[in-house]
Amino acid sequence: MKKNVIVALFFTLVLTVVGAELKIEDFSTVDSKIWKASGGGWIVKTAEGAQLRQPGIVTRNVPGNYKSRRDWSPRYNGIAFKVKGDGSNDYGSICLGVDYFFDFYRYFPLKNTQRQEFRILFEDFTAIMGKSDTPHNASGNITIDGLQRLRFGDRGNIGPNNAKRTEAQYEVANIRLIDDAQTRFAVGSRSALPFKTVRQKLRNRETVNILGLGNSIPAGTGLRQADGTRYADLLGKILREQYHFAGASSRSAGVGGSCLFDARTWVDR
Repeated sequence: MKKNVIVALFFTLVLTVVGAELKIEDFSTVDSKIWKASGGGWIVKTAEGAQLRQPGIVTRNVPGNYKSRRDWSPRYNGIAFKVKGDGSNDYGSICLGVDYFFDFYRYFPLKNTQRQEFRILFEDFTAIMGKSDTPHNASGNITIDGLQRLRFGDRGNIGPNNAKRTEAQYEVANIRLIDDAQTRFAVGSRSALPFKTVRQKLRNRETVNILGLGNSIPAGTGLRQADGTRYADLLGKILREQYHFAGASSRSAGVGGSCLFDARTWVDR
């Protein structure tokens, strides 16, 4: 009788550990009928996973009926995958398409040319598509049991200050849902500095770095000579002159055609 009890407990433990992760993509097949490419993106199978290129997008639908996955949200709190970058300063992106209307994005660096695992909490994704006032856009409200599609790459072929994006390639492998993801930026852990604090830092000759995010206006679209005359460039020049301090830095990372959703996602990048 004791042996039977011990065996039963052993199998219960194994099932619990195995159930902590759920593989949703191993790239065993990267057929063009499954992975759809657009905007110059492409995907090629490798020994470990798949090689991707950007700018451009590749997308696949997650097999099965999402209506049968109603236990995913309570069981899993994040997603894990492995990336082998190309050594560039560029970033790749993963998108989780939920239900029919919502795309949740997260960027990851490509600097590391060794295989690296990313474990991302669902709450750290940003909703790009969909109305801004929907519950899906609130922290923690990504309904992963409605997952319908996976996507890599993004829609833009220009980068900060409307510069043409250069080609980047990276390998992705072993995508799983996990239950132990940790947040990178806890909600409420940071707050904006009051303007008077920034002014005092400049008076004290403490370095101040200002980054301007936004669309075509901060990017300088339409300026005859954008470099040096963008809003951020002029702001930095004025501050350095007013406070007689070279440590006042202001630069732009605006991208034409972007919106608030993009800026929220780019903050980490």
